[in-house]
Amino acid sequence: MAVIFRLNRLQNRIKLSLSTSVVTCALLAGCQSTQSAAPQWTVSPQAESTYVNLVEQAKSQQVSDISQWQKLRDSYSQTGRELKHYKTIYDYTPLVLQALNAQDFKGCIKNAERILAVNYTHLTAHFGAMNCHRALAHEPESYHHQLMLNHLMDAIAHETNGRSYEFAFKAYSFDDIQSLVYLFGLTIRDRQFVTHNDRHYDKVSVTESDINENFDLYFDVTNILYLVDQYKGQRSTQ
Repeated sequence: MAVIFRLNRLQNRIKLSLSTSVVTCALLAGCQSTQSAAPQWTVSPQAESTYVNLVEQAKSQQVSDISQWQKLRDSYSQTGRELKHYKTIYDYTPLVLQALNAQDFKGCIKNAERILAVNYTHLTAHFGAMNCHRALAHEPESYHHQLMLNHLMDAIAHETNGRSYEFAFKAYSFDDIQSLVYLFGLTIRDRQFVTHNDRHYDKVSVTESDINENFDLYFDVTNILYLVDQYKGQRSTQ
Protein backbone atom coordinates (compact mmCIF):
# COMPACT_ATOMS: atom_id res chain seq x y z
CA MET A 1 0.00 0.00 0.00
CA ALA A 2 1.55 3.27 -1.09
CA VAL A 3 1.32 5.96 1.56
CA ILE A 4 0.64 9.56 0.58
CA PHE A 5 1.72 12.12 3.18
CA ARG A 6 -0.35 15.26 3.39
CA LEU A 7 2.49 17.27 4.87
CA ASN A 8 1.04 20.74 4.48
CA ARG A 9 -2.10 19.81 6.38
CA LEU A 10 -0.07 18.08 9.06
CA GLN A 11 2.17 21.10 9.52
CA ASN A 12 -0.93 23.22 10.06
CA ARG A 13 -1.88 20.91 12.94
CA ILE A 14 1.64 20.50 14.24
CA LYS A 15 0.79 20.11 17.93
CA LEU A 16 1.06 16.37 18.49
CA SER A 17 0.75 14.54 21.79
CA LEU A 18 1.23 10.92 22.73
CA SER A 19 -1.73 8.59 22.66
CA THR A 20 -3.56 10.00 25.67
CA SER A 21 -6.07 7.22 26.21
CA VAL A 22 -3.47 4.46 26.02
CA VAL A 23 -0.83 6.25 28.10
CA THR A 24 -3.29 7.18 30.83
CA CYS A 25 -4.76 3.71 30.90
CA ALA A 26 -1.42 1.94 30.86
CA LEU A 27 0.72 4.00 33.18
CA LEU A 28 -1.91 5.18 35.64
CA ALA A 29 -3.71 1.82 35.74
CA GLY A 30 -6.94 3.46 34.61
CA CYS A 31 -8.26 0.48 32.67
CA GLN A 32 -9.06 -3.15 33.23
CA SER A 33 -6.30 -5.73 33.52
CA THR A 34 -4.93 -7.18 30.30
CA GLN A 35 -4.38 -10.62 31.81
CA SER A 36 -7.43 -12.03 30.05
CA ALA A 37 -5.87 -11.24 26.68
CA ALA A 38 -3.66 -13.76 24.95
CA PRO A 39 -0.38 -11.92 24.28
CA GLN A 40 1.55 -12.88 21.18
CA TRP A 41 4.98 -12.20 22.62
CA THR A 42 6.95 -11.54 25.77
CA VAL A 43 9.89 -9.23 26.47
CA SER A 44 12.86 -11.04 24.95
CA PRO A 45 16.58 -10.48 25.65
CA GLN A 46 17.33 -11.65 22.11
CA ALA A 47 15.05 -8.96 20.72
CA GLU A 48 17.54 -6.22 21.63
CA SER A 49 20.27 -7.62 19.38
CA THR A 50 17.75 -8.24 16.59
CA TYR A 51 16.46 -4.70 16.90
CA VAL A 52 19.94 -3.13 16.95
CA ASN A 53 21.04 -5.13 13.90
CA LEU A 54 17.92 -4.18 11.94
CA VAL A 55 18.34 -0.51 12.85
CA GLU A 56 21.90 -0.55 11.53
CA GLN A 57 20.68 -2.18 8.32
CA ALA A 58 17.89 0.38 8.02
CA LYS A 59 20.33 3.27 8.48
CA SER A 60 22.44 1.91 5.63
CA GLN A 61 19.25 1.37 3.59
CA GLN A 62 19.70 -2.40 3.48
CA VAL A 63 16.14 -3.05 4.67
CA SER A 64 13.53 -2.70 1.95
CA ASP A 65 11.24 -5.71 2.33
CA ILE A 66 8.03 -4.97 4.24
CA SER A 67 8.42 -8.12 6.32
CA GLN A 68 11.78 -6.85 7.59
CA TRP A 69 10.27 -3.52 8.58
CA GLN A 70 7.49 -5.36 10.37
CA LYS A 71 10.16 -7.41 12.12
CA LEU A 72 11.92 -4.19 13.14
CA ARG A 73 8.71 -2.87 14.73
CA ASP A 74 8.01 -6.20 16.39
CA SER A 75 11.54 -6.58 17.77
CA TYR A 76 11.42 -3.03 19.14
CA SER A 77 8.25 -3.86 21.06
CA GLN A 78 9.90 -6.93 22.55
CA THR A 79 12.97 -5.06 23.81
CA GLY A 80 10.99 -3.26 26.50
CA ARG A 81 12.56 0.04 25.41
CA GLU A 82 9.17 1.73 25.19
CA LEU A 83 8.67 1.54 28.95
CA LYS A 84 12.32 1.71 30.01
CA HIS A 85 12.76 5.01 28.17
CA TYR A 86 9.20 6.25 28.41
CA LYS A 87 10.18 9.61 29.94
CA THR A 88 12.59 10.40 27.10
CA ILE A 89 9.97 9.55 24.49
CA TYR A 90 7.21 11.41 26.34
CA ASP A 91 9.31 14.54 26.97
CA TYR A 92 10.91 14.92 23.55
CA THR A 93 8.04 14.01 21.21
CA PRO A 94 6.21 17.34 21.61
CA LEU A 95 9.54 19.21 21.57
CA VAL A 96 10.29 17.93 18.06
CA LEU A 97 7.14 19.49 16.69
CA GLN A 98 7.32 22.61 18.82
CA ALA A 99 10.79 23.27 17.42
CA LEU A 100 9.60 22.59 13.87
CA ASN A 101 6.68 24.97 14.34
CA ALA A 102 9.04 27.63 15.76
CA GLN A 103 11.47 27.08 12.86
CA ASP A 104 14.17 26.01 15.29
CA PHE A 105 15.32 23.40 12.82
CA LYS A 106 18.57 22.47 14.56
CA GLY A 107 16.72 22.01 17.84
CA CYS A 108 14.10 19.93 16.05
CA ILE A 109 16.76 17.60 14.66
CA LYS A 110 18.48 17.31 18.04
CA ASN A 111 15.23 16.36 19.76
CA ALA A 112 14.34 13.88 17.01
CA GLU A 113 17.74 12.22 17.30
CA ARG A 114 17.25 11.77 21.05
CA ILE A 115 14.05 9.85 20.37
CA LEU A 116 15.45 7.83 17.47
CA ALA A 117 18.38 6.74 19.65
CA VAL A 118 15.76 4.93 21.74
CA ASN A 119 13.10 4.08 19.14
CA TYR A 120 14.07 4.09 15.48
CA THR A 121 10.49 3.24 14.51
CA HIS A 122 9.19 6.54 15.93
CA LEU A 123 7.05 8.19 13.23
CA THR A 124 7.01 11.69 14.71
CA ALA A 125 10.80 11.79 15.09
CA HIS A 126 11.37 10.75 11.47
CA PHE A 127 8.74 13.24 10.30
CA GLY A 128 10.36 16.07 12.25
CA ALA A 129 13.88 15.16 11.12
CA MET A 130 12.74 14.90 7.50
CA ASN A 131 11.21 18.38 7.48
CA CYS A 132 13.91 20.10 9.54
CA HIS A 133 16.78 18.68 7.50
CA ARG A 134 14.91 19.78 4.38
CA ALA A 135 14.51 23.31 5.77
CA LEU A 136 18.29 23.43 6.31
CA ALA A 137 18.92 22.14 2.77
CA HIS A 138 20.28 18.85 4.11
CA GLU A 139 18.75 16.91 1.24
CA PRO A 140 20.45 13.50 1.79
CA GLU A 141 19.47 13.45 5.47
CA SER A 142 15.93 14.61 4.70
CA TYR A 143 15.53 11.96 2.02
CA HIS A 144 16.81 9.28 4.39
CA HIS A 145 14.17 10.07 7.01
CA GLN A 146 11.52 10.27 4.29
CA LEU A 147 12.46 6.74 3.23
CA MET A 148 12.35 5.52 6.83
CA LEU A 149 8.91 7.09 7.29
CA ASN A 150 7.60 5.59 4.05
CA HIS A 151 8.84 2.11 4.92
CA LEU A 152 7.41 2.25 8.44
CA MET A 153 4.04 3.52 7.23
CA ASP A 154 3.88 0.82 4.57
CA ALA A 155 4.72 -1.84 7.16
CA ILE A 156 1.96 -0.61 9.49
CA ALA A 157 -0.68 -0.46 6.75
CA HIS A 158 0.33 -3.65 4.92
CA GLU A 159 -2.73 -5.81 4.14
CA THR A 160 -4.89 -3.89 6.60
CA ASN A 161 -6.88 -0.67 6.70
CA GLY A 162 -7.77 -0.17 10.37
CA ARG A 163 -11.49 -0.02 9.61
CA SER A 164 -12.54 -2.93 11.84
CA TYR A 165 -11.37 -5.08 14.73
CA GLU A 166 -10.28 -7.75 12.26
CA PHE A 167 -8.18 -5.32 10.23
CA ALA A 168 -6.98 -3.13 13.11
CA PHE A 169 -3.57 -1.49 12.89
CA LYS A 170 -1.14 -2.97 15.41
CA ALA A 171 0.33 -0.35 17.74
CA TYR A 172 3.77 -1.20 19.09
CA SER A 173 4.57 2.21 20.57
CA PHE A 174 2.60 5.05 22.10
CA ASP A 175 3.52 7.27 19.15
CA ASP A 176 2.05 4.97 16.49
CA ILE A 177 -1.59 5.89 16.92
CA GLN A 178 -1.87 9.64 16.80
CA SER A 179 1.06 10.04 14.41
CA LEU A 180 -0.45 7.58 11.95
CA VAL A 181 -3.80 9.36 12.07
CA TYR A 182 -2.23 12.74 11.36
CA LEU A 183 0.11 11.41 8.68
CA PHE A 184 -2.95 10.08 6.89
CA GLY A 185 -4.28 13.65 6.95
CA LEU A 186 -7.18 12.89 9.28
CA THR A 187 -8.68 14.84 12.18
CA ILE A 188 -9.50 13.10 15.46
CA ARG A 189 -13.06 13.66 16.69
CA ASP A 190 -13.25 11.20 19.57
CA ARG A 191 -11.41 8.27 21.15
CA GLN A 192 -12.61 5.28 23.11
CA PHE A 193 -10.78 2.41 24.76
CA VAL A 194 -12.64 -0.85 24.03
CA THR A 195 -12.19 -4.59 24.50
CA HIS A 196 -13.25 -7.12 21.87
CA ASN A 197 -12.63 -10.88 21.96
CA ASP A 198 -10.03 -10.48 24.72
CA ARG A 199 -8.07 -7.93 22.69
CA HIS A 200 -7.75 -4.25 23.60
CA TYR A 201 -8.26 -1.44 21.12
CA ASP A 202 -8.01 2.31 20.85
CA LYS A 203 -11.06 3.17 18.73
CA VAL A 204 -10.38 6.53 17.09
CA SER A 205 -13.21 8.43 15.40
CA VAL A 206 -11.77 10.56 12.60
CA THR A 207 -12.80 12.90 9.81
CA GLU A 208 -11.42 12.93 6.27
CA SER A 209 -12.05 16.60 5.57
CA ASP A 210 -11.25 16.43 1.83
CA ILE A 211 -14.34 14.34 1.24
CA ASN A 212 -16.18 15.23 4.47
CA GLU A 213 -16.32 11.60 5.61
CA ASN A 214 -16.46 10.41 9.22
CA PHE A 215 -15.33 6.91 10.15
CA ASP A 216 -13.58 4.91 12.88
CA LEU A 217 -10.06 3.51 12.94
CA TYR A 218 -9.09 0.65 15.23
CA PHE A 219 -5.66 0.21 16.80
CA ASP A 220 -4.84 -3.03 18.60
CA VAL A 221 -2.97 -1.94 21.76
CA THR A 222 -3.00 -5.34 23.49
CA ASN A 223 0.74 -5.78 23.10
CA ILE A 224 1.49 -2.37 24.61
CA LEU A 225 -0.73 -3.01 27.62
CA TYR A 226 0.70 -6.49 28.10
CA LEU A 227 4.19 -4.99 28.08
CA VAL A 228 3.08 -2.53 30.76
CA ASP A 229 1.84 -5.43 32.90
CA GLN A 230 5.20 -7.17 32.54
CA TYR A 231 7.09 -3.98 33.31
CA LYS A 232 5.03 -3.37 36.45
CA GLY A 233 5.67 -6.95 37.55
CA GLN A 234 9.41 -6.58 37.10
CA ARG A 235 9.46 -3.29 39.02
CA SER A 236 7.46 -4.77 41.91
CA THR A 237 10.02 -7.56 42.40
CA GLN A 238 13.01 -5.21 42.48
